[in-house]
Amino acid sequence: MAGVCDVCGGELYRRDDDREATVRRRLKVCRGETAPVVDHYQAMGLVTAISALGHVQEVLERALVAIGEGQVDASAASDC
Repeated sequence: MAGVCDVCGGELYRRDDDREATVRRRLKVCRGETAPVVDHYQAMGLVTAISALGHVQEVLERALVAIGEGQVDASAASDC
């Protein structure tokens, strides 16, 4: 039924800040404010890009390799 949560039956509504234009504006501001910081550290050779695609464990492995921590025991990271 429209306007009703399928799980709990509560009323669904859209907040004013939950609109495409608002999200686009937020993303633009975020990029504008973070890009200079990333550029600064990138110029110092301190930024490494990794892919965040894939399973959590795969991304964790990439991140650990990127920060020099090498491989992680899969059983130790299963709580992530």
